Amino acid sequence: QAKCSTTALAVGARTVTGAFAGSTSHAPSSAGIAQNVLAPKVAAAAALASSLSPAVVGRAVTLTATVSGGAGAATGAVTIKEGTKVICTATLAAAGGSARATCTTSAFTVGSHRLVATYAGDTRYLAATSATFTQVVTAK
Repeated sequence: QAKCSTTALAVGARTVTGAFAGSTSHAPSSAGIAQNVLAPKVAAAAALASSLSPAVVGRAVTLTATVSGGAGAATGAVTIKEGTKVICTATLAAAGGSARATCTTSAFTVGSHRLVATYAGDTRYLAATSATFTQVVTAK
């Protein structure tokens, strides 16, 4: 049994072939295997903002999550939560070199709501969570 490891393969579809030259007791042989080499994932940064804070109870608020990094626009979805309660899940759309997802809600009650946006990552980016954003809602 022979082993070989390398970090020299370029990103993309590759075929790796092993060959045995033969010996007095064994015939020469070779075999190949297809391998898809992926680029390493890079860190993503997530941020969360509101169209209106403070907002009046019952009034619609648009929450915007932005995911950025150095490998182009992120893909997938962002989930905005208050603790374990999901406020919304929205699909990211390219916006320059970053990606944005928005959702609108009027379901907040009076008080302070500590929200975070979570991004699960994609083929280029690692997962990310925004800093906590406090959405303030006041009585009419």
